[in-house]
Amino acid sequence: MKNPNHNKILKIFNNRCGLNPVHVAEHIHHILPRGAGGKDDLDNIIPLCSKCHGKIHREGTRKWRKHLAETLRQ
Repeated sequence: MKNPNHNKILKIFNNRCGLNPVHVAEHIHHILPRGAGGKDDLDNIIPLCSKCHGKIHREGTRKWRKHLAETLRQ
């Protein structure tokens, strides 16, 4: 079962990628990973397309953390 906040964040972003709104969101990314204590709160999740999600994980989530958090505040 999907977390209700996942549906909310998708609605906020109109089912679009938070980094590249041309693309449809396919993943919910945790800015602070769950394994590091991150929650499913709206200020810690962002919808991403596969391309952006993969890029973030390839380049390192720590590098992207500040940028993603700022994107959510806009």
